[in-house]
Amino acid sequence: QIMASELQRSDQTLQSLDAQNRTLKDAELRQMGVNASLAASRRALSRLRMRDFTDKVLLFLSFVFFVLVVLHIVIRRLSSFRSRTIPGIPTDPSAACGSEGDSLEQETHKLLSITQPEEN
Repeated sequence: QIMASELQRSDQTLQSLDAQNRTLKDAELRQMGVNASLAASRRALSRLRMRDFTDKVLLFLSFVFFVLVVLHIVIRRLSSFRSRTIPGIPTDPSAACGSEGDSLEQETHKLLSITQPEEN
């Protein structure tokens, strides 16, 4: 009778150990799945960080290119504005009164004498 009770107790212990073993194997499989998911997530995060950095660099370079283009256009416009002259008006203010520093009246008289022929 003692032997039968010990045998029954051993059988219950064995069944309990078998159930615990299955539970541990199931937990191990779940843990391996979680580890695989974590590894995939780490790889995805690393790719996202790299793309984020690349996007920031490209955005900065694009902004610099835009600013350079705007500066180029502004400089071209300013230089073409400065180079425009109205025909007949000298760009040098000192040349407005003639080459020898004539007065305005003398310059007007010279211009009139050039346009109107003298009568003989």
